[in-house]
Amino acid sequence: MAARIRNAGNVEAPAGLPVTVRAGLGGDIVVTLETTQPVPPGKTGEVLFFEFAANKLAQSQPVITVDDTGFGDGKLFECDEQNNTAVWPDAVCPTVEPG
Repeated sequence: MAARIRNAGNVEAPAGLPVTVRAGLGGDIVVTLETTQPVPPGKTGEVLFFEFAANKLAQSQPVITVDDTGFGDGKLFECDEQNNTAVWPDAVCPTVEPG
């Protein structure tokens, strides 16, 4: 899975922000990466490539959250904390185990 963050603010977002993939809104954390480069205001950042077993998302809607420490808070103070989440519109099909 790949994603890139967008900085809709007017201040540079620093490197080192966690970007988390969850199995549904409020679901289990599947994987977390940190950005390695700052993101200027009004720009998108680097592409992050997440690797994990597909069955970790089976029958859930993938959710990507920026600045999510996994404890309901973030590292960065922002004026708008409500624009840090993207939800995939469909649930992921369950995977079939071989044999």
